[in-house]
Amino acid sequence: MCRGALKLPGSSLARVNAADLTNIRDQVAATGDAIQSLLLPHAGLARRNAYAHIWLGISSTFGDQWRTTAIAGEVIDFVQWIGANPNEDYGAFTGPTTRLPESDQTPMPRASEKTTAQRSVERKNSAEPSLFDAADLSEGLHSPRRVDGPTTDFCTESNGGADSV
Repeated sequence: MCRGALKLPGSSLARVNAADLTNIRDQVAATGDAIQSLLLPHAGLARRNAYAHIWLGISSTFGDQWRTTAIAGEVIDFVQWIGANPNEDYGAFTGPTTRLPESDQTPMPRASEKTTAQRSVERKNSAEPSLFDAADLSEGLHSPRRVDGPTTDFCTESNGGADSV
């Protein structure tokens, strides 16, 4: 059995594994292509994105952690339902939405992903100066940004359209 797949007792249902995730992505792509022209306008959106509509529906219906708590077959059923009902509310889906307890196994980080500690060590060892120091971070998001080189002060008073430097 693939890592991350969990067979439920007395059932052929399994959590989403890598092969299932690929199948779900393919289903979302095909369904998104099919329903893009069928989506009605939505207030606040200049253009509807069918793929985002489907992924948002999956997250809304099965939870943000659906990859570890959903059953693959149910997610695929939901994507097919969206294909048949592109303008329905997600709550109108009547299929099962079983939420399993999260797996005891923590996912392994991908080789390309670095931990915060690894990035911190690399920054310390790098010869390139940092734009921020610890004092900047302790002051919060609204602290002034340190910039190496000349800075420009903009006049806050109106001077007829001419900026003073």
